[in-house]
Amino acid sequence: MVGRFMGMDVNAMIEDSFKTPAVIAEVKRLNNEQLDQGIDAKGKQMRTYKAKYPDVYAKYTIKKKQEKGQPYNRVTLKDTGKFREGLKVKSYPGHASILGNTNKPKGDMMDNIDVNEALGVTDENKSELIQVLRPVLHKAIRNEILKS
Repeated sequence: MVGRFMGMDVNAMIEDSFKTPAVIAEVKRLNNEQLDQGIDAKGKQMRTYKAKYPDVYAKYTIKKKQEKGQPYNRVTLKDTGKFREGLKVKSYPGHASILGNTNKPKGDMMDNIDVNEALGVTDENKSELIQVLRPVLHKAIRNEILKS
């Protein structure tokens, strides 16, 4: 049994854990909460490239956001909802990433904001994610140990 424990591929178990519906849902929930607050994966306020400080959007975009009744004091990446609906959690040995399609009818979102910085879980929220991830990993480890 000790040999089986020593031979476990923990990175593969982490990869598999990030494929479970509960963990995927929690990653997306945490990331969307951050986006709703206008913060990126590093906990910094997001702003578009064309914004003039202290605004987070260009003046034209602020006007459009106001007309639509959308927040204009923070970047939420939620204009139509399609971007967020399309977010995917991709697991790798030892970690996972959140991926999104930045192509829009009028161009690529990456031309105006660094979406890569926006996608991910802040250090603060990682502790919440661990609470969901831990039982999934414990089950995988227990199953591996008890294999006959």
